[in-house]
Amino acid sequence: MKNGSNIDLEQENRRSRVLALCSKNLTQFEIAQELKVDQSTISRDLRHIKDEAKRKVVEMTDNLSFEYLKFLAATDEISRELWKIASADPLNNNNYDPNTIISANMNIKNRIASLTLILSILHQRIETITGGTRSTRDFVGTTIMSHGHSIKEEMKTPREREQDRMDRLLNL
Repeated sequence: MKNGSNIDLEQENRRSRVLALCSKNLTQFEIAQELKVDQSTISRDLRHIKDEAKRKVVEMTDNLSFEYLKFLAATDEISRELWKIASADPLNNNNYDPNTIISANMNIKNRIASLTLILSILHQRIETITGGTRSTRDFVGTTIMSHGHSIKEEMKTPREREQDRMDRLLNL
């Protein structure tokens, strides 16, 4: 299996170089010349790279959905705890010694700080909920479904979309 791992390593190394050269806007033919391989190899490598990218986007989108739900649950829990602090009676005992007054002042400050944090959390929550769908958009502004349902079509290159359009026209 040692020979297989060398081939895998060479293939991954080449794919990394293909992606780097592709990012410089070289054509498949130019990349093939640079790497001294056949253009069909570059084509297969790019297909593999795109497929891997699509898979990672679907994974990331699923993880993002879960993290979004965890964030909302955490803000709910934090808000509940802060409301407990904010709702506490600052003068909860009848002793009026100086320590009680200082303690009451600290409790009032804690209540104000808690209410300020609650307000901040509510603003963050609204921003997250209303902006959450925008955070799951791809680079052309097309919404990626939370579980990648329409990702295959949306992540196609303009050339692939044009080819699909031509194929549909030919099938009519």
